[in-house]
Parts: sequence; structure tokens; C-alpha cells
Amino acid sequence: FVVPDLDIAKEGQRRWAEVKTKAGATYTRITKQLEHGIPLAHFNDYLQIEKITGCEVWLFIYEEDTQCVLSGRLKDLARSKRIYGGNKMSCGGMIFFPRIAFKSFSHLSNFSKYRG
Repeated sequence: FVVPDLDIAKEGQRRWAEVKTKAGATYTRITKQLEHGIPLAHFNDYLQIEKITGCEVWLFIYEEDTQCVLSGRLKDLARSKRIYGGNKMSCGGMIFFPRIAFKSFSHLSNFSKYRG
């Protein structure tokens, strides 16, 4: 299994978090919307991890162009997925989610107060 980047726990609650940095969302002519994607094999592994552990898996995306951090629970994002079965972008295909399916988690400017 490919395991998400972070195993987070606080006050008796546990979550998995996969964190990606992207230059920006990609406009797709097929769906006529902005999307973010991950390898389909990783997505399937993350769903198995959630099933095995009983802990939610969340996807966080930092967009360099907007400096926004977006988030979404994988199972929620899967409701609006688009699967690309070819091997051009990743062996085994890719899964894409509309940018509008994510929630805004934070903006990088919110962290400027922590700079030294």
C-alpha cells in the first residue's frame, strides 16, 4: 500500500492526510472546469487505508499560483471524480477532482506571522 503522507491525531480523533503541491489547477476541456489529480493507484490504496484503519483520508493541495491550501475528504471528492485510464500521466491512470469540490483550508498569507 501507498500510505498518505501524514497520520494526524488530536483530542482522540485521527485522520490521514495526503499533501500535494501543484503549480495550479488544470483547465480540462472535457469537463470545462479546473481540476486537480492524483495517480489512480494511490487513490485506491488510500481508500483501502481508510477501510482498514477506520480513519478518514483527506487530500490537501497547495496551489503555488493562488497560494491557497485546498482540502477535501477523499470519499467526498470521489463523488465528482473523473478517471483517466491511460498511462500518459501515471502508470495505471489518474483520478481527477473538480477544484470546486475542495474547500479552502487556508491561504499562505495566513502563515506570514510565523516568519522570523
